[in-house]
Amino acid sequence: MIKSFALLAAAGLTLAMTQPAVAQDTATSAEQPAKEKKVCKTQPPAVGSRLGARRVCRTQAEWDEQQQNARDTANDMSQRGQLEGTSGPNG
Repeated sequence: MIKSFALLAAAGLTLAMTQPAVAQDTATSAEQPAKEKKVCKTQPPAVGSRLGARRVCRTQAEWDEQQQNARDTANDMSQRGQLEGTSGPNG
């Protein structure tokens, strides 16, 4: 009888300890936005190779961010080239 009481008490404590965690998980999942759909694109292989193309999957927001970063880098390089070309020793 003591063994069954100890087993019942342990089961009750386990159940009591898991309930707040479940409630906490549902609260955090309600705060998080719905997962965005993944968009998969095939990346070209390295220059000079026909092998090695790979498939990359990201959310649309991640693709947009990467494209914006590439655009910013290209603009920065272009501006640096213009500035260095006009202020160089031969310019």
